[in-house]
Amino acid sequence: MTSTRAPARRRTVAAALALLGCACAPQPIVSRGDASPVGDTDEAIAEFVALANGARRDAGCAGTLIWHADVAAVALAHSRDMSARDYFSHVDQLGRTPLDRVQAATIPVTAVAENIALGGRSAATVFEGWMGSPGHRRNLLDCRFTHHGVGLADGYWTHLLVRLAPPLR
Repeated sequence: MTSTRAPARRRTVAAALALLGCACAPQPIVSRGDASPVGDTDEAIAEFVALANGARRDAGCAGTLIWHADVAAVALAHSRDMSARDYFSHVDQLGRTPLDRVQAATIPVTAVAENIALGGRSAATVFEGWMGSPGHRRNLLDCRFTHHGVGLADGYWTHLLVRLAPPLR
């Protein structure tokens, strides 16, 4: 995994779209909600979700990604943390990975992947960037992921994709 420092002036042209992808090892962890995204930033997120689900449909995935409010909260918290602490990485300043953050939120999963971007001016720009990167594209089009959430804060995008663990009986 690579880590790059975010430029001090994130909103300048020099803060070109930067992308990283991570497919983390499957781990067992239950769904708490499937609300849809809503608001200003929410319009960009909704546009991204439509693009991602269209690409997955075209790739033959048997259903769209289901919005998961708790997964989205984890993604948003990571975007906000990267913005507040001025870094850009899948591993946060406390050493936590995407899987660690999802588990800390007690979301039961069997697989997790995360795509992050910095400086994308629109949902379409971020989507196209990720689709043009083999690792990010693989994450987006991996049909084993069933649920997801997106966080956007100050130009920091986090897309978490998960496969929920079956409920315990």
